[in-house]
Amino acid sequence: MNDRITEAVVLAAGEGRRLRPLTTFQPKPMLPVANRPVVEYVLDALFESGIERVVVVVGHRADRIQSHLSATYSDADIEFVHQDSRLG
Repeated sequence: MNDRITEAVVLAAGEGRRLRPLTTFQPKPMLPVANRPVVEYVLDALFESGIERVVVVVGHRADRIQSHLSATYSDADIEFVHQDSRLG
């Protein structure tokens, strides 16, 4: 039996209200840390640990997150799921 985890879910749909004004024009996952969007550190850590497929849940400013990650990780297996209303 293979118990190896190969898939992960990244929650990136929030508005980031508590981080305003930083998130006024930029979605929270795209905020830079050391000149890179914070979500890149999450994805890099997942792929380096052996994760093969990532589902990214997007909502607020989803187009910016999706276009950036699709371009940056063009060879990776990333699926985007849109959460239109806040669910928690």
